[in-house]
Amino acid sequence: MSDEELPWVCWSKVKALLRKLAARTVSPLKVAVQQAAEAVTQRDAEGWFIHCGYSVPCD
Repeated sequence: MSDEELPWVCWSKVKALLRKLAARTVSPLKVAVQQAAEAVTQRDAEGWFIHCGYSVPCD
């Protein structure tokens, strides 16, 4: 996977949650974006980077 594809992989979980929340006006959309962003865990982020061939530091 190329560097150009990385953002698409990273956004997949966020997009799925936004679709599920189905906010259609500005105020609910702001809340939905915040909830979706908060749902992304460190493990999710590490998995996305590893999937794309990047190394991540070990704890």
